[in-house]
Amino acid sequence: MVGVVYKTDEQIIAKVREPPSPKKIYRAALELSNQCDSVLKSSQILELFSPDNAAVRDKLRTYAERLIIPSSQFSRKGEDLIWKKVFYDVITSCRATKAHQSGPVKLPYRSHLMSAVGYYQHLLLKLQQQYHLNLCGVVDFAHDFSTTESVSESLIEEGIAAVHRCLLYLGDLARYQAETEGPNFKSISARFYYQALLICPKEGRPHNQLGTLAGVNYEGLEAAYHYMKCLASKVLDHPICHVI
Repeated sequence: MVGVVYKTDEQIIAKVREPPSPKKIYRAALELSNQCDSVLKSSQILELFSPDNAAVRDKLRTYAERLIIPSSQFSRKGEDLIWKKVFYDVITSCRATKAHQSGPVKLPYRSHLMSAVGYYQHLLLKLQQQYHLNLCGVVDFAHDFSTTESVSESLIEEGIAAVHRCLLYLGDLARYQAETEGPNFKSISARFYYQALLICPKEGRPHNQLGTLAGVNYEGLEAAYHYMKCLASKVLDHPICHVI
């Protein structure tokens, strides 16, 4: 007769406390992402900012960030979910209808942008800490997180790429803020794009975004220059397009 092996209380507690795998977190994040999509399709613009819908986005952001910090095989997917589903989709929905320019949507839209800016400023520091980077004098929100321990070159490159994308998000957000807060934010937007270009000079997307910004300012020659630089770049993370 085979004896029954019972788990000790310590083993049971350890099992309960075991954190969910990145795969499970990603599945949960996808379910929340689908809820966000349903809200976008069925709701009026103002309803996007209701406490219930904002709570779903906040929960999605929390889940997706757990895929980024600490780094996992789903880090890039988590990053994309935060940008697109938590922030960008709401922004584009408002801008498509011009609802953000006046009326009851303007204030919650501005708050949404400020929340996004605050989040990515904070994430910028978290990424530098996670990948032991020292970007002081290179980016605005920096701290010396370098370590005497050995850090692989591939890990450093992964961290630099994540910081690069974070700077592009901040540049885009400042460009959107320029529509409601004033033209001074265009220079802030350009500053983030140039910082992204500084840490990844072979990447073409900062030039694409700078071209878009120049086009908004009716600076056709400068826009053409940046679009050509984008096309000539060795690395093009996204196809060249006019991001509006």
